[in-house]
Amino acid sequence: MNRDRLVADAKEAALALVRGGYKPLAASWQEGAQTTQIKVLGEQFLAGAKLAIHMMLRGGYASEYDAHVAVSSQTSSPEGR
Repeated sequence: MNRDRLVADAKEAALALVRGGYKPLAASWQEGAQTTQIKVLGEQFLAGAKLAIHMMLRGGYASEYDAHVAVSSQTSSPEGR
C-alpha cells in the first residue's frame, strides 16, 4: 500500500464529507458533554447489576474490593448524591 496515496484518499474522503454538508455532532468534548444525553436505566437495572456483582463475589470470580468498587461506582453521581 502506498502511504502517500492512502493519505491523499483519506483527505479527499474527508473533504467530500465537508463539501456535502457534514458537520460533527460536537466540535469539542466540552460541547459534546453539554449537548449529549445519556440514557440511564434506573432502579430495576441497578438491582440486577448488584445481584450479578453479589453472585460473582460468592462464586469467587470477584474479590471483596472488586465488589466494593463496582457497587460504589454504580451509585455515585456528579452531584455527590
